[in-house]
Amino acid sequence: MKNSFNIEVNFADTPLQPYEWNRVSFISGMKVLRVSTKCLEDLCTYHGLIESEKKILLLSDTKTSLALKLDEKGRIVKRSFLDYSTDLDVSEFANNLKISELSYSLSKKKLSYKMELEEETKMKEFLIKLINSNKNEEKSRYLYYLYFDEIDDYDKDRLIASIRTDESGRCQKLYRFLIKN
Repeated sequence: MKNSFNIEVNFADTPLQPYEWNRVSFISGMKVLRVSTKCLEDLCTYHGLIESEKKILLLSDTKTSLALKLDEKGRIVKRSFLDYSTDLDVSEFANNLKISELSYSLSKKKLSYKMELEEETKMKEFLIKLINSNKNEEKSRYLYYLYFDEIDDYDKDRLIASIRTDESGRCQKLYRFLIKN
């Protein structure tokens, strides 16, 4: 088996899971480097520099894989996870390789991963825009009631702030109401 993979990636500042990809790049002839789990975790967690002649690296620790895009100075500028089947193929192939020593240095700056799905982000933006542009005070109060299950302490700013940081799924209740009405 030849160490050469044709892969689809979605390079972003922080990697997105393949089900969130809205665009892909196709890269052919990628050679995988087997690295330690610690190395892969470091490169997924921190910003850093890698000493490499190549501008795109495909790395695996035999459990998971990661594609990195480097600038001309070796700074990691973009990352991409791989889709499930490609990740399995790359990780399986990496089992046959010796661990490569990858020379890298990390900054103290950690990556912040986007935990929210793109659809949730769009839904929140829609709700906030609608609430801000709404002239009907009664409708605003009703949305507040749907979100908080109370009406006594109505505060439009509190509603908007809560929607921005919502992780409970209460935004879906508002969204469904607005779509139906």
